[in-house]
Amino acid sequence: SGAVVKEISDERSDPRGPYAITWLGDDAAGSLVPPGIYLVRIDVDVDFGSATTTSVHRLVQVAY
Repeated sequence: SGAVVKEISDERSDPRGPYAITWLGDDAAGSLVPPGIYLVRIDVDVDFGSATTTSVHRLVQVAY
């Protein structure tokens, strides 16, 4: 429906290397979301001019 389900924010003191954030399939209230396909938007803060793309979109499929 296009509604925001949950926002996850995480900052690292050392941004180098691999990075992963885990979403447990819950909404902002902590309840499990209904099965379905969800769109994830990942935004990364970068130094001005160092990257052309700082946002990506991915699909996540939730099934129980």
